[in-house]
Amino acid sequence: MNQRYRDSLVNGSKEVFKQQLFTHKVVANDEANQVLLDKLAKQFGWPTRQQYGDQGTFAAWLIVWHAKPSYQKRYYLLIKKAYQLGLIKQSPTQLEECVKRFASSN
Repeated sequence: MNQRYRDSLVNGSKEVFKQQLFTHKVVANDEANQVLLDKLAKQFGWPTRQQYGDQGTFAAWLIVWHAKPSYQKRYYLLIKKAYQLGLIKQSPTQLEECVKRFASSN
């Protein structure tokens, strides 16, 4: 559902009200996803392929990717460790993008 709102923003609605509505929905969706990820990570650690499959770990990574820098920093080391242990399938390029993004937010 979240991607539908993002696509609507990218495709560009000419009406300001619709843009504001879609933006609000994207932000609300992102925040709800972050709360869920926080609960999962607190109880089980970073989501792994064994727990949630590749699609699940990628979804968790996307939640962090779309978050504010302060939220991203919170999970960077967990993501990096999970990647190094082969517990997630993110590509080296995606991990490098995380490093660049997190480093530039200092």
